[in-house]
Amino acid sequence: MFGVPADWLLSKEDEPSPEPPGDERPRSLGRLARRYGWLAGVYLAAVGVGGIVLGFIGRDVASTVFRLPEGFGTGGGFRPTDGLLFMTTAFIVIGADLLVGGLVLAIVLRRRGGK
Repeated sequence: MFGVPADWLLSKEDEPSPEPPGDERPRSLGRLARRYGWLAGVYLAAVGVGGIVLGFIGRDVASTVFRLPEGFGTGGGFRPTDGLLFMTTAFIVIGADLLVGGLVLAIVLRRRGGK
């Protein structure tokens, strides 16, 4: 926990023995995150594009398959397709947010990793 080996705590030496070599995993993971962390932004942007595409496909399917007869649902009440339109719009909006956020994250992390 404090970076002091148990051998040093139990011995009468004044200096702790150095850590064994090869325990540089946290440093190497940090280097990888700095170097390739921008790929997380690219991944988020790709997921956002997928959400946008699914939203538009869902909208097209909903308007084609669930076509209502003329005059049905025009009384100002809830139409059966309103839920589908809301859901597909949510996919489009969330996808657009992920796309923009992912691109910003990728650009920022790419610039930081290049230093």
